[in-house]
Amino acid sequence: MQDVRSILRGWGNYYGRFYTSEMYSVLRHMNRALVRWARRKYKKLARH
Repeated sequence: MQDVRSILRGWGNYYGRFYTSEMYSVLRHMNRALVRWARRKYKKLARH
């Protein structure tokens, strides 16, 4: 997980300066994917 965080942080620092609107779009997509994954993995979250 630490590797993923460092990669995402580096990517955000590099691209965030030039393509902020595109970065927000990608981050929204990643957030939705994480929520879907968590709801499938942890059934109690699906109720919220």
